[in-house]
Amino acid sequence: MSSADAKAVSPDLALVSAIRAGDASAMASLYDRYSSVVYAVALRVLGGHGSGGGHPTKVFMQLWRNPSAFDASRGNLGAWLAVITRNRAIDALRKRRPRPIPRMLCCPLFPTWRERLTGRESRRKFAEC
Repeated sequence: MSSADAKAVSPDLALVSAIRAGDASAMASLYDRYSSVVYAVALRVLGGHGSGGGHPTKVFMQLWRNPSAFDASRGNLGAWLAVITRNRAIDALRKRRPRPIPRMLCCPLFPTWRERLTGRESRRKFAEC
């Protein structure tokens, strides 16, 4: 790690340490520093048009509730927040996407009165399921 990297990381570590101690002003400073990055990642993953609205807040709330989740030995805080944001945005996309209806629910198991008379149609529909 170069000295420039150490200088860039040190304020973030100090802020995370202050957040661990419950310092709300440290959280506000960290939010001011990284909210634009977090918001940009959310917009990029979610496809823009204001769909990134609540994700930055959720990411920072996650950090506020569990600041020990950030491990400085694994990378810098900005990259960690970006990854958390990306993962939350992907989860939101998965929830938004309609799930396919299981084939068993599409297939009518109970025949109509005409199908009961012939018996063939209900066996065919059941075999398709």
